[in-house]
Amino acid sequence: MHWNPLDQVQDVINKFGSEDRIKRWQSGELVLVERNVVSGAVSSKGLDNGGVTYASALNVEAFLDDWAKFLQDVFNVGLPNRKKIILPSTRTGFGWGVLTPKDMMIERAIASYSDVCPIWRWTNDDLDKIVKSVRSAEKGARVAWFRDRVEADEEHKKKSANDIKLARFNGATLLERLLLGRWFSWKTGSQHLDVVNATLCTGSRDSDGDVPFVHFGRFGGEVYVDRYFPDGASGVLRSREAVS
Repeated sequence: MHWNPLDQVQDVINKFGSEDRIKRWQSGELVLVERNVVSGAVSSKGLDNGGVTYASALNVEAFLDDWAKFLQDVFNVGLPNRKKIILPSTRTGFGWGVLTPKDMMIERAIASYSDVCPIWRWTNDDLDKIVKSVRSAEKGARVAWFRDRVEADEEHKKKSANDIKLARFNGATLLERLLLGRWFSWKTGSQHLDVVNATLCTGSRDSDGDVPFVHFGRFGGEVYVDRYFPDGASGVLRSREAVS
């Protein structure tokens, strides 16, 4: 087919839809990205998800393919038959997931960050011995869905772990947050979750009853794993709601 530049220009104008959008693109305010479901596409909310999601509605098969590769690359762990993986029902707006393999441990997830950045932790004790969580993969691989956002849920800022418990919804466990953050760095090559706020891991408690939280320190270049008292609330500590 003969390439007609005038037709191509008119087609571009039609796709932009308005002169204002063209001017925003020329100024750099509006950014174009490639459409690619497997490697990630930008959501309609801009870059809340760092440019990584599976589809506008979560594509479960793409998710399983992606996490199978991630777990093999980072942990050298294979997955069982997919029919044996516990999959919760998908929910609109929850475009990320965590696939926790059978017998995955917190300490192993932390050790996996050695290829990415240092980790600061509040204790050198074995976290698998002092942290208890509402979900585990002792009986087999399982999945929890989360909102596809770099920062933990805005909806749950200034809510303590006790507030979350009274609201009766599931929050991310410490292991899930560590795996999600490690996956995000693997997926993007260098990015981190919670660079402004922190994920309060309301699905977990330590032996003192305190609640772990995780964030990335931009100035120190470290992932921080710390804890907070269960009735404490802060605008920067936010639970990641889980569908499990």
